[in-house]
Amino acid sequence: MPQEPSADSTLESLLDAAIACVEEFGLSGATTRRIAQRAGVNEVTLFRRFGNKAALLRAVMQREAAQVEADIAHHSGDLEEDLVRVVSAYIRLVTRRGRLLMVGISEMPRHPELQEALAGPARVVAGVLELLTRYQREGQLRPEPPAQTLMALIGPLLMSVFASGALPGTFSLPEPRAHVRAFLEGRRAAAS
Repeated sequence: MPQEPSADSTLESLLDAAIACVEEFGLSGATTRRIAQRAGVNEVTLFRRFGNKAALLRAVMQREAAQVEADIAHHSGDLEEDLVRVVSAYIRLVTRRGRLLMVGISEMPRHPELQEALAGPARVVAGVLELLTRYQREGQLRPEPPAQTLMALIGPLLMSVFASGALPGTFSLPEPRAHVRAFLEGRRAAAS
């Protein structure tokens, strides 16, 4: 007699299926029917578990953010090492979920009903901003709006993912330490 899938395996199947469908069909095309079918469950199971697509996508984003969050926001006092850790986490994320990021960034503005799904990623960004702000207060990074500092740090990583989608084989992700050292060349606070 076949064994019923556990609640945890059903949850993971639904989350993984949602990612696959969003990556393949976009936010609008990732219907609950497609997601349930890809997960190998009845659509009723999806609704019973999440209520709607927005709640499912929120759970997806929470899970993905949690995988990054633990690595990022720790202040060790060693600026370079902390930034290498942040950049490494972002590289793992864009390597694993680059297509999901591209779809989310390009389509999310057209789906205001899904904005609350960004709570997990917003926490990750807030943690990195806090880390950068602390190093600015300590005088290790030059003073500037922390969001600008963050974009200078991770913007090239995101651009590499977007550009490689359009021009495969042309762009690659940098080695984390080399990227951080180049970033710090322009961002370290001037010695007093």
